[in-house]
Amino acid sequence: MSFLTRIWRSLRGRAHLVGRDLDGNRFYEYPSTSDDPRRTKRVVKYLGLRLEEPAEAAIRVKRLAVQWKMWLSHTRPNPPTLEELQADVVRQQRVLANVALLEEQERQRKARIGSPEAFREEPASSIEPAPAPVQTDEGAFRYASTTVQEQETKRQPELTPVYSDEPQAWSPRTVRRGGS
Repeated sequence: MSFLTRIWRSLRGRAHLVGRDLDGNRFYEYPSTSDDPRRTKRVVKYLGLRLEEPAEAAIRVKRLAVQWKMWLSHTRPNPPTLEELQADVVRQQRVLANVALLEEQERQRKARIGSPEAFREEPASSIEPAPAPVQTDEGAFRYASTTVQEQETKRQPELTPVYSDEPQAWSPRTVRRGGS
């Protein structure tokens, strides 16, 4: 395509309004200036925005609906409708209400757990059974392991690691083949 043809197409093909969002912003689509007619230029004109307010423009870009952002980035082929945008706003409000409800339920559950009634009973797992009596040679009964050291060794977990992180020298082993 020649240079003059591209200029003529860009002058002839004006932007046309594609749609509006719920805030009143307008979305336009310019025809393609390249050989690919699918790659059009899509822009948004914010309602009441002046060029002197770049910070306001940055905030408004973040508030655009996801559907319009997808359309602007060519991820979505067709622009969203007003009904679709309104349904999404209703969905977002429903999600926020559900989140508030779940947070309230969690707050109530924590309040119930934190109450003194929850700590009345002691867990039974901390109580150890008494050692079984064993009969000695004289015929008297005596408890099996009554020394304090034996009880402490039973309570302490194994502290020696299964493997060592220390480096060791490499010692190759010979491979035996053929069963000899």
